[in-house]
Amino acid sequence: MLLDVKSYGIAFGTRIILADINFSIDMEKGIVVVMGPGGTGKSTLLRSLAGINKRSSSASTWGEIIYQGHPIDDNNTPLLVQQNAKAMGQPVIECLSEALRKVLDAPKTVPEMRSYIIEQIEKLEIQSMIPYLDEPMIQLPIEYARAANIIRETLTQQPLLLLDEPTTKMTEKGANLLLELIKNISKERVCITILHHQKQAQDIADKVMLLAGGRVQAFESNDDFFKNKKQNEVVAQFLRSGSCYVPAPDADIDALDETAIKPPPLPKEAIGIITKLKEKRQNTLLEASQIKKAPTPTTPTVEAQKNETVDPVLMSGANSVTANLARKNISRSRFVGPNGFHWIVPEQLAGCPMPGIVAPLEYDLSALRDVGITTLVNLTERELPEQILQQYGIKSIQFKIEDRRAPPVMWIKMLLVQIDKLLAGGEVLGVHCLAGLGRTGTILGAWLIKKGLTAEEALKRLRQIDAGYVQSKEQEDLLYSLEDNILIRATSE
Repeated sequence: MLLDVKSYGIAFGTRIILADINFSIDMEKGIVVVMGPGGTGKSTLLRSLAGINKRSSSASTWGEIIYQGHPIDDNNTPLLVQQNAKAMGQPVIECLSEALRKVLDAPKTVPEMRSYIIEQIEKLEIQSMIPYLDEPMIQLPIEYARAANIIRETLTQQPLLLLDEPTTKMTEKGANLLLELIKNISKERVCITILHHQKQAQDIADKVMLLAGGRVQAFESNDDFFKNKKQNEVVAQFLRSGSCYVPAPDADIDALDETAIKPPPLPKEAIGIITKLKEKRQNTLLEASQIKKAPTPTTPTVEAQKNETVDPVLMSGANSVTANLARKNISRSRFVGPNGFHWIVPEQLAGCPMPGIVAPLEYDLSALRDVGITTLVNLTERELPEQILQQYGIKSIQFKIEDRRAPPVMWIKMLLVQIDKLLAGGEVLGVHCLAGLGRTGTILGAWLIKKGLTAEEALKRLRQIDAGYVQSKEQEDLLYSLEDNILIRATSE
């Protein structure tokens, strides 16, 4: 048996993502496509199979994942294809060579390594990759950058490869190139890949898994699934609409419509874990409510300005590794920022709506100038008028993110490097999207995670400031992925 998943579930904090996952893969080669509505835990499943979620301090799991006859651990996991920050700056040939050096029995010379890699590329029938071998990964067309990442993991000869939406945001030509590559890889091993495009799935899948409501709703052959031979109503709904309504695994049954499918009971182990977490959370909230907080004056006195100022947001968890960020010998500005403006670190980093959206542009820019903002980090596709910004002594740099979406982890890490450089240079930053909530909260949360918070702590911290920070499941998932990425990098160094 290659892979056996038994009653597996995972929760982040008290939020249950997967409740009771059961399936087995006993084939030696082929493609399993995982499908399902957005936000149902498909990526979480792949990260769990790869052992990544085990490293998250906010994750609680139950059940078993058995890979090649043994429970998954650091030395026994399938490979999940991910972007690698170090690899993105390397030429393709070096990126692939580095992966090969870890598995080759005997060292090869540089020419021998190149010859071997070309031989493997030709075997995978993607000869169009060869002219790019000496190009930096980051400069490749997107389909070839993704192909190189996939080939890098393929060279390790693992029997199971995990791919998370490899064709997303691709042109038809680019998607077809990657699908053909995956089909060629699957001639010698099993590939589990997440796809949203039903035609793509039907073209390449040997088996199809439908994931919804934290459970496997179907796991069938390609023909059985797309013809719905078992007359599964959930499958029928998904094939018709590309989605299906299955309540979340921890949905309140009493709050559901009478016609809704009721989720099965949670496993006993899951109930025990969630109950303890909720009790711990209630105790924490009770303790916090009993702490007497001194009111913060609107206008600091001269005496207060001399004293140490503590940011109540960062200090809400006094034992946090980032608590030191709250202690700064500074005085708060006596000016109030524009509507929706919030400091994350006083007089260093803040979030806000796009100037001119809530109030007139000049009013917002004047308020931002008065609280000390010197540079705006613009996450929208709109540009602010440079001439007007100059009148208020404010600069703007733009990093475009689609509304309610989240960029790749690698992209976020590069942006965080830029933010830290600006802060180190004395700039006071205001991060904004349109409403100053979803994309803004995501970047601010990512910055807090880089400074040492877990994703769960960062989300809690931000939502104490504004409950609307971080608005989509994709944005939340990015923060958990960033936490995992940083943890993996820290433990590997």
